[in-house]
Amino acid sequence: MLIVSAGFTFADEELSYPPELPGGEEIVRDTSEDFITVPEGVEFREGTEVAQTPPTIDFAYFPGQNYHRWTNWGGGLGVGEHLFYTSIGDHEEPDRRFRFERLG
Repeated sequence: MLIVSAGFTFADEELSYPPELPGGEEIVRDTSEDFITVPEGVEFREGTEVAQTPPTIDFAYFPGQNYHRWTNWGGGLGVGEHLFYTSIGDHEEPDRRFRFERLG
């Protein structure tokens, strides 16, 4: 599981708050060969192995992102195959904790 907390903006595009995933979904699940494709020109140390099967990743925004943050921090820990514990904070809200569990 991967939790995404940052959005991207382009010079001619204004970022809206709270951010939304495509189609307004809360969680978007994706599996792609792109996740394990080594970019051209990248060389690994001898003995490095690249996954042969792409992972399935759940993408989501942290709840409560309803204003523009100028700084933030966060950390996370995956436990087993189905749990992800994380926390985020910024200059206005110093600590927010979350537990995400993959149900299906």
